[in-house]
Amino acid sequence: MKTAAIIVAALAGSVASPAFAGDIEPGQWELTMTLEGGPLAPGKTQEATRTRCFTPEDSRDLVRTLKSTAEEDDCQDSQVSRDGDTITHSASCPRAGRGMASVEGSMTLHDTRHFTSETHIGEGEDATHVTTEARWIDDTCEG
Repeated sequence: MKTAAIIVAALAGSVASPAFAGDIEPGQWELTMTLEGGPLAPGKTQEATRTRCFTPEDSRDLVRTLKSTAEEDDCQDSQVSRDGDTITHSASCPRAGRGMASVEGSMTLHDTRHFTSETHIGEGEDATHVTTEARWIDDTCEG
């Protein structure tokens, strides 16, 4: 599902340290996502953990990274803004076999090695809510 790429991209970091002038540290990140709603039975959740490599370019400007990812995923009407340590985003994105879905979320940058995000996909009974906890693992990316 292409929307999953938006969710993963919507995960990034925090206040810049003197040694690194970007939003988050580049390198390997562990993303733990908790899904609720959508195809899951009422009251059930599903957790998934994956890794993602953030390049120095990705890490430097998360607003630009989110906009770029939305374009790559054929999303329309993409809006991304930042207020301090909070980045909000919204778009209308393709949802596998079910047309377009609204995607809205926010990301909180706790520091350069930790961020959290919440994303809502779709509306009504088919809506999915994704909460993500992201932590920096290493400056070297796998594979």
